[in-house]
Amino acid sequence: MATKKRSRSRVALPKFAEPMKARLVERPPPGDWLYEVKLDGFRALALLGGSETKLVSRNDNDFATRFPEVVE
Repeated sequence: MATKKRSRSRVALPKFAEPMKARLVERPPPGDWLYEVKLDGFRALALLGGSETKLVSRNDNDFATRFPEVVE
């Protein structure tokens, strides 16, 4: 099955963007909040700009070579 890549506008990527850190709580807060279960493993931030794609850790370590299928 072929996948179609969406075209992206040409925007310069920021040097770094610090992602939010997950924090452990007993239960999600009440109300209409969005949350994600904290699982052990890698957390990464994908930066998309024009033809450039970066995948970085919260410490700005490059994950592109570790997860090339995500960058593609």
